[in-house]
Amino acid sequence: MDSDTLTTYLVPALVALLTAAGGLIGVSVRDADAYERRRVLWLGLLVIATAIVTMSAVSSATGVGRPIAAVGLTVSACAAAIGTHFLWRRVVPEAEPRSVLLSRVSIGIAVAVIIASVSMTYVAGTGCRQAEPLIRTAWVESGYAQPGIPGQGPTSGEVADWAKRLREQADQVTAGSIAPRAQRLAGLADEITAAASDRDFARQAVISAEYFDVLGALIKECHPQ
Repeated sequence: MDSDTLTTYLVPALVALLTAAGGLIGVSVRDADAYERRRVLWLGLLVIATAIVTMSAVSSATGVGRPIAAVGLTVSACAAAIGTHFLWRRVVPEAEPRSVLLSRVSIGIAVAVIIASVSMTYVAGTGCRQAEPLIRTAWVESGYAQPGIPGQGPTSGEVADWAKRLREQADQVTAGSIAPRAQRLAGLADEITAAASDRDFARQAVISAEYFDVLGALIKECHPQ
């Protein structure tokens, strides 16, 4: 399980625990009427909603990211967490000051975790955003990587121009673990160019297989738009 997957699931779980700690302190359904039970149910639903929206916000910030969606979902998750506290105050109006303080602290930490996790996830995707043009070009023009039938398909000069485009775009990727993989992809394109120039189609086929493996890993991690 990679770090993105861990973040996507662990952060919402932590937020749910914090929100539940802040929104369910002293709540009891014993001897409660139907109206009070419904409000307790709404508290539980708000806790679940906070976790689900947090998961969506983190997911929106992963890889290349969708900043507008991430911001909107982050605001929604924070609003759900804060709303849990206000509803809790109505459900438990005579809560002790210590419980009120604990609730506020728990909800405050939950909000901080939501904002920090989404922000850090988006910042971690800098390399993916830099690599998006490279990934798009490498995928759209992937036909250059495949060995063609002699006398058909791109010429060795066209393959060389394609490899040059990938190299220029790979050189723009400098952040994180994406940078060396971008360079590896460009390096494979150079090797494909050499094989195509030598008309060594068997070697080109082997290199192109690795090319698609590296490209597939980049697509999986970066989720390009």
